[in-house]
Amino acid sequence: MIQITATQENILRQLARYKFLTISQIASLGTAHKDYVQKSLLILRQEPLELVGVSQYGGVYKKGEGRAENMYYLTLKGAKFLVEHTQGLDIEQVHYPKSIGVEFRNDYQHRIYTVNVQISFEKWIEQNGFKSLFFHSYFHKNGSMKGNDSQPLKSITKINITERYFIEPDAIFMYDTPTKRQLMICEVSNGKDTKRVVEQLKTIADAIGKGVVTDHYKQEYNYTKNPRVLCVIETENLLKLVLKKMNQDPYFAPEWNQKAFFFKVVTEIKDKDFGFNWQNMKGVLCDLKEL
Repeated sequence: MIQITATQENILRQLARYKFLTISQIASLGTAHKDYVQKSLLILRQEPLELVGVSQYGGVYKKGEGRAENMYYLTLKGAKFLVEHTQGLDIEQVHYPKSIGVEFRNDYQHRIYTVNVQISFEKWIEQNGFKSLFFHSYFHKNGSMKGNDSQPLKSITKINITERYFIEPDAIFMYDTPTKRQLMICEVSNGKDTKRVVEQLKTIADAIGKGVVTDHYKQEYNYTKNPRVLCVIETENLLKLVLKKMNQDPYFAPEWNQKAFFFKVVTEIKDKDFGFNWQNMKGVLCDLKEL
């Protein structure tokens, strides 16, 4: 019979929730000090447990931050163990990679940023007494990996606009406050390609304008309003260029866009209150509680 400590169980639960986590991220969730997290993960990875796997990114470096941290995830054995030992938890609620071979090295930083968004959002929800209904990330999948299956494996954030035209945001989440229900789409942008970022936001705006995003959640969550779009940008310079391009583009001229798009840089997501200091296209700051 497998026996684990309370800290080790908490790590498994966190991996089931976020799918991928670094040691720093696990420690930031209040599990334990980084050194103890590292020791616990080593035990969970090794025989006879083998409940956790690791993806190593030794060749990935970010200026000023050094070598990339390893990324940890549940193995299939770990997912099954957690379900068997957690009352009311279904395997479909447990996120774990079906195939590690498809996790690309060039997606590492983007994945880290997206998980940081979720961690920051959930801390904000808890601090304010709100209720999170769901948080879906692009690397959360549903369906089957078998090519001939009627339900092929796809991102849970994929929403069809037409048969061949779709959006696949980095995250979609919904929460309740005492006065409203709010649906958010989140795009996380790193790199230097301003045009690509703006074109992605155009596609999302198009999907919202056609009502397909609201329709996607309308029946299950009784939601009828248009979502807001949160844009998390890697650098201040990229943010300035994106805002400049959007403000010069007639596509974003309608007043609705001023109420739909809000921006932050990555460091503000990680280090500051999630709900504060989002700026709209004109640079006006706001609090998510006021939307």
